[in-house]
This record gives sequence, structure tokens and C-alpha cells, in this order.
Amino acid sequence: MLLVHLTIVLTTINCTFIENNAKEDGGAIYFDCGYLDNYVINSTFINNSANRGGAIYDAGYIINTVHNIFDGNIASLGRDI
Repeated sequence: MLLVHLTIVLTTINCTFIENNAKEDGGAIYFDCGYLDNYVINSTFINNSANRGGAIYDAGYIINTVHNIFDGNIASLGRDI
């Protein structure tokens, strides 16, 4: 799991996240990055799980997703994001 708590712009490009698990939020990625834009581009999220945001959890900030694949992610709230 990738946990980010900084004031930066995070760009994730061409990454694969498979079978990650978080007990709370964001099975693969948990965004908590100030008020700046975050980007996930051309990435794949398969069989990740969490309570909220099976693949990606965004703590209320801007997240831009472009050309990503989401398959088999599981969460009580927000199966993929």
C-alpha cells in the first residue's frame, strides 16, 4: 500500500497494483495530499481490497484518472475509487 501525506502533486504512471489490502482505506493507494492535483495514468488495479476505496481512496482532494484498468477490487464503499 502507498500512503502519502504531503503537500505535493503525485503522479502515478504505468503502474500495476495487484492483491493489495488495507484494513481501513485505499487497498492500493491512499491519497491525502493537501489541495493539489493527483494523477493516476495508464495504471492497472486488480483484486485490491479495503473498507473504503478498494483500489484508491481519496481523502477529499482532487484526483485525475486517465486510461486505467480496474478489475475485481472490493470495498464496503467505493469498489474501485
